[in-house]
Amino acid sequence: MDEIIERFKERFETLSPFQRFLGMKLEVTESFTPVITFDMRNELIGNFDYGILHGGVIASVMDVTAGISALLCLPVKYPTETADQIMKRVSKVGTIDLRVDYIQPGRGKSFTATGETLRAGNKIAVSTAKLHNNEGLLIAAGTGTYLIG
Repeated sequence: MDEIIERFKERFETLSPFQRFLGMKLEVTESFTPVITFDMRNELIGNFDYGILHGGVIASVMDVTAGISALLCLPVKYPTETADQIMKRVSKVGTIDLRVDYIQPGRGKSFTATGETLRAGNKIAVSTAKLHNNEGLLIAAGTGTYLIG
């Protein structure tokens, strides 16, 4: 499992230009919860009058976080598969639906998103994500449906 998580991290932080542009870093807890962090930068501001994080950035982070949570179910669902086989499955995962609730304006110096999978079936997983700022305020919450099989 450690090898698969390291390969997820490499794919996430190194191979994805968009995630690299946003500056997202991935950690996975012992309970297989994805924790994604990133810092506020001028390039991520949507409302320049108030220095607020762009809603599209928030939605993207929610999608990625919930999606990674769904991906982390794959090694558990297929315990006999090799890391290469799991990574092949990862390459076929896609978002079916995403809902984001913007709770508060995206103010902060840094942000942390966490994800949780509610259900992972043979073909579809449903996951949630929450985004907090560096002061612990909830900025957004979302739910995504992902094709995993």
